[in-house]
Amino acid sequence: MVSAQQLHQQSVLGGAAVESPWDDERFLTLLQDPIGDPRLDDIPDMTRNQVSQIANALLAKHIEPTVRRVAAVARELELLLPEPDLLAGLLMEIWWIRFNEIIPDDVEALQIHLKGAPAPDHPCCRFLQGLIHELTTHPPL
Repeated sequence: MVSAQQLHQQSVLGGAAVESPWDDERFLTLLQDPIGDPRLDDIPDMTRNQVSQIANALLAKHIEPTVRRVAAVARELELLLPEPDLLAGLLMEIWWIRFNEIIPDDVEALQIHLKGAPAPDHPCCRFLQGLIHELTTHPPL
């Protein structure tokens, strides 16, 4: 079985697990803070809460909260939002929390979740792609 770190290496490097500059500490940091953008720490709680409320309202209607959709709702409500890349970071935080609620070996649910990622080129998405690949090629016993 491939370790989580090897899986992450595969997803980031786009191939077989190889030696990588990713040490255990950096890998654990990614899993604990997957977004890793320190600028997100400067976003006021009020703004975070508004983004979260909009995202949750969209999810309640079975609509994935993309940057464009959240921004459109915020404009209708006359709310101020951070720049698009920071908004994407906030939405990726919400996406990652939802990812952690999925049963780890439910490949179909993981694939559906991956399709709804607000920033598909984000390292977290590559990690999930690697996990899905590993689960489909080496199913758990």
